[in-house]
Amino acid sequence: MSRLRPHRLKVRQAVVVLLFVLGLHAGATGEDKIAQELSISDLFKAAQFDRWAGESSHQDIIWKTRTLIHGLSVHQRMVAHLEIDIPVSELLKRAADETLLMLLQVEDDHGLRYRDYGLIDLKQNRQESHKGTSESTWEAFALPGDYKISFLLYDKASGEHSFAQHTLHVAGVKHDDFEEIWQGTPKWEFWGALTELRDNIYRPDIHSRLHLVLATKNPVRVDVLADLTPSDLFHGSARFYSRFLSVALPLLKDLSDIQVTNGTLNVSALDLRQRRVTFEQDKVSSLNWPVLKSVVAPESGPAMIDVRGLEAKQERPDFLRDEILRRLNPANDSDSENEPAPSTSVKAAAPFHVFIVVGSPMDFYAFRHFPSIDPAEAENCVVYYLQYEVYGPSATGALGSVRKMLKPLQIHTFKVRSAESVREALEKILKDAGQM
Repeated sequence: MSRLRPHRLKVRQAVVVLLFVLGLHAGATGEDKIAQELSISDLFKAAQFDRWAGESSHQDIIWKTRTLIHGLSVHQRMVAHLEIDIPVSELLKRAADETLLMLLQVEDDHGLRYRDYGLIDLKQNRQESHKGTSESTWEAFALPGDYKISFLLYDKASGEHSFAQHTLHVAGVKHDDFEEIWQGTPKWEFWGALTELRDNIYRPDIHSRLHLVLATKNPVRVDVLADLTPSDLFHGSARFYSRFLSVALPLLKDLSDIQVTNGTLNVSALDLRQRRVTFEQDKVSSLNWPVLKSVVAPESGPAMIDVRGLEAKQERPDFLRDEILRRLNPANDSDSENEPAPSTSVKAAAPFHVFIVVGSPMDFYAFRHFPSIDPAEAENCVVYYLQYEVYGPSATGALGSVRKMLKPLQIHTFKVRSAESVREALEKILKDAGQM
């Protein structure tokens, strides 16, 4: 089975496609101007989509279509999967026709329409065996509701088309009382064509935000600290590290959507192995993904670890503790020593400090004696520790050691791996911290 991934093309790339479908001609110098005048609606018009949609299902080109729901993702949206399967033999029959156009229209229960398209380059199939199937897939974020899904396969050269329509029901989360998280979020969002693993995990093409409001009576400062260290837990395996990132990066994106109505939200990434802050963004309104992405570049991954040191208990989690204390005591920060003193003689009360820590289990870290933390500091902060859960007796999380390391700071721990566990953690953090 060959697998074709439909995609949105960049403007200059799309020009050739649109010219072909619409039957227009232009020299290279005129392409940009034409592209500005064309849109996805022109594709639908050129393929006579509305005409075919008004008729019953039709099949000039043999195909199969299907729709399904993958369930809740860590991004806190349901993932819808749409698919078109065409026998390779059907494509070989039309090799001289150059291109097949695939159009999709999704209509929600309020009558709003969402459209996307894909292309099959028939020239690529000329050397293929007559056996097998060409599979083209689309995925999208969807909110609970009922949808009408329309598929059109169109060959402009021959005028042949196939049309099919499905109904798709997206159920809500069972026993969920956190539906306000979707307030203001589009009901349907097609994913873009992203081939890079980190982009596929994070989904920078989705710009809508979750409705996560932290409303407090008193001022708060929220620091999200993501421990992205490629620790010994991953045994030098890029695959295991990618599994961790598949939860950590969407979770970090979720947390960056928190709207602090009476304070600020700051996000940092830490490398406990090298004892450094690898990413830092204050007063976040939109997370700077291009910079954060470079922090989790493949060359920084666990494949670079010297596996001879595995389970040697040489790594220590001190840096996480140090960073929490540094943020609790900004006056002790070396950078703050060069800052001018406040012009007013009245010192403003320090905001309540909320730490949200995202990390992997610390079983392979060496927890030694730590200097005591002033109990007075514990009165003005709380730590929420969201730990990626690894099943098996070899990794229990060392949560007891983490609590002891941060004692007497108030700490709440969550083990997260599924989208549902992430959702529960978000809800509890907002409700609990909202009491500050």
